[in-house]
Amino acid sequence: MSYVFTKIGTICMVVIFLLSLFPGTLTEAHSSIVKTLPEGGQRLNDSPDTIEIWFVDPVKLHSDTIKLIGTSGKSFNLDSTYIDPKNPRHIVGNIKKELPADSYTAEINVIALDGDILTQKFSFEVLNAAPKKNEGPLKLLKQSPNDGEIISGEYKKIDLWFNQSVDLTAIGLFDKNQQPIKIKEPYKDPQDPTHIIVEFDEPLDKGTFQVTWYARPSQVDSSNKIPDILDVFYFANDEFTPIKDTRAVKPMSEPWFSQIGFKQFGYWLIFVGITLLFGSSFFNKVVSKDITEYKRWRVISLGLILITTLGAVLLIIQQRIELMDLPLNEFFSLKYIWVPIVQIILLLVGYTIKKVELVAFGLALVTVPFVMGHASYPRYGGFLSIIVNALHLTAASIWLGGIFSILTIAKKNEFSLLLERVSDKFSRWALWSLLVIILTGFIMTFQYVPSFSIESFLKSEWGKAIILKVAFTTLIIIIGYLQRKALKQVANNLFNKFYRRSMYEFVYGLLLIFFASILVVATPTEAEQGVYPQNRAQYSDIKVDISPLKPGLNVLTLDFNKELDIKSVKVKIAMPPDYSIEYNAFKVNKETFKITGNIIHSSGTLSMEVEAVKANGELRKYEYTIVVPGTGSMDE
Repeated sequence: MSYVFTKIGTICMVVIFLLSLFPGTLTEAHSSIVKTLPEGGQRLNDSPDTIEIWFVDPVKLHSDTIKLIGTSGKSFNLDSTYIDPKNPRHIVGNIKKELPADSYTAEINVIALDGDILTQKFSFEVLNAAPKKNEGPLKLLKQSPNDGEIISGEYKKIDLWFNQSVDLTAIGLFDKNQQPIKIKEPYKDPQDPTHIIVEFDEPLDKGTFQVTWYARPSQVDSSNKIPDILDVFYFANDEFTPIKDTRAVKPMSEPWFSQIGFKQFGYWLIFVGITLLFGSSFFNKVVSKDITEYKRWRVISLGLILITTLGAVLLIIQQRIELMDLPLNEFFSLKYIWVPIVQIILLLVGYTIKKVELVAFGLALVTVPFVMGHASYPRYGGFLSIIVNALHLTAASIWLGGIFSILTIAKKNEFSLLLERVSDKFSRWALWSLLVIILTGFIMTFQYVPSFSIESFLKSEWGKAIILKVAFTTLIIIIGYLQRKALKQVANNLFNKFYRRSMYEFVYGLLLIFFASILVVATPTEAEQGVYPQNRAQYSDIKVDISPLKPGLNVLTLDFNKELDIKSVKVKIAMPPDYSIEYNAFKVNKETFKITGNIIHSSGTLSMEVEAVKANGELRKYEYTIVVPGTGSMDE
């Protein structure tokens, strides 16, 4: 047994050393914001009454969930913050007093369903001034060429018409390779100060062009810090071509597991402790029928309880560091804090009362998915996913705990005797456990990541952890096959080989749990990649493709059913709180419309709304969710 604990101790020391190389990280990638009021970057004439945020998943609030801060750093207290009783994904903060004219930053701090702290911020401005008659905020009324227009012939200029007199502070024209095109100095139409003219300094080649401009109202007081208005639009000369980036950009090297830290180490200790406690107890009570030495098990189980307690303490300390301003009574009322404490109490009850040991350890095990991992998220299946996750943990516990018991509870000179008595029965339990582990593992993988590419899966921490889990599971299956063959030959000289293989199998199992703990802190959507229609009934109307579906330059292709006879298409893509673009699509042929350019600004979950106008004037709307692989802001 000392040999086994020496090996386990060595593994733990190696893991601690590896963890020390990675700084702890604050997880910000679990629940994306769907909408905010006010919107990010919005300029309001009057003070808002509320701050409202809609999330993809339900979240937990605390007393510091929303902080409102002015430009001077002064905080403005909210009257109350609460979850909409009709929508658990919608939180509302009531503003106590009318806000004076200023720019404000709303800092959001909520707790995800798995206990991770999620932070985000967005800004808005309160003007507290009535707009000038017939003017209002500066906006573009029309332009030539239009956004999404394919022009033909010799085009010599760009025309921009605004709702008021305007100063164009900057403008750039770029070709399909993002190279600048020479233009002349912009000037105002002498007869109309709202009309800006920009002439080309050279003929345009065929292909798509991008125009980026900055403008502000004329005669604005220089002391008034109103930011310039920015807009981007695209037009094509003779034919549509994708915008390409011809620059040679060397990709930055990234660590394999950037989110590894002591929080993840705490999860690993809890997983190891609870799975070995329940699995070993199951082996003692069900498989070996109490023929193992009880005194030795008492010592080992106490050590495993201490390991689990250490993991829970690490998690609670990490949570306290992240929620330092939260009152202690509110902090300990969080289920992510009191559930681990209840788990430790259950383990101590099972240790103290032998008759309820298996039940108490089992209850501690099945409560794990309620507060750790992604199973509790409604979009991943909610209660059904929790059941599948609990089956996965139970099967892993029976298999790994049984191996641990065989290696540790029996004395070495009694090992062969124990093996003869329990090998057939445990082999059956282990085989069924591995089958359940594999089946539930497949279910959870495709439940969490329903659509992905090989590249997105391999680049994500979620995908890497899954691949390593599969690799170690394969090794364990191979060893298990060899063990079953060895059991058919019960010669004494094979027991040492069996013992050694069991040791390898247990070590691989610990590593498998280690990578399972990485899945708790990793984000499934980092591996996910896809475009999902919100209304399946409209799926036959339109086929959507985005390539390469990565942050940066992309091409959006919309192929409509030819019977619809679509005349024009407008597309809006948004990632709240502060990213929203709207473009007219190029009509490439009767059924196909395209958009190109920087339409995806970062990884995460975006919403897309397609407005299609038919030849008869009928308007059709289509809504989609776009998931871009990688670490996105507050995206699960």
